[in-house]
Amino acid sequence: MVAPGMERTDVRARQAAWLTLVLPAAIVLTAAMAFVKIPAHTWPWVLAVLPATIGAAAGLIPLISLLGPAPFPGRPGGNPLDGFSDESGDQVRHSTAVQWLGLPTGLITGLFCAWLGILSLFPQGIVALVLGSVHAKVHGWFLALHFSAPDRVLISTGFILAGLTMLASAAAMVWTTRRRQRNRCGLPGVL
Repeated sequence: MVAPGMERTDVRARQAAWLTLVLPAAIVLTAAMAFVKIPAHTWPWVLAVLPATIGAAAGLIPLISLLGPAPFPGRPGGNPLDGFSDESGDQVRHSTAVQWLGLPTGLITGLFCAWLGILSLFPQGIVALVLGSVHAKVHGWFLALHFSAPDRVLISTGFILAGLTMLASAAAMVWTTRRRQRNRCGLPGVL
């Protein structure tokens, strides 16, 4: 917290500032869904998820403020928005247990992203595009096939581009990590 003795006010002000920035955009994006052809039975879910997500995210603001205090005691007069510089996580980062948790967390995250990329590229992108072009009667879980013909192509193409982007990002992260490890160990080679 920035001002001593004003914790409650500081927390509420941070939450209000966050809501002022994010809430209008979230409401506009939710209202824009009215122009997309979605089934009527999904609207209660959409309208229930919006306040739950906004409320949960606003509740995370005090946690973020606690984990990344600003300004730092060693830097008086520092920028209060500079809460997550290199010094903010030193106690946590230098913990051996937390460092070892990075390995399974990274593997799980990488596998999840790769799975999403493959899922987006092949079944939701390429297969849906092919099934839509042959006017298949089975819609199944292919999102694009639940829309009209011109929209099917756009949605399938969007899934293909998203899948390629996710897979390319995953490959770039692996390549960068391997290159850093080789440079750290002094080994020759690009990978």
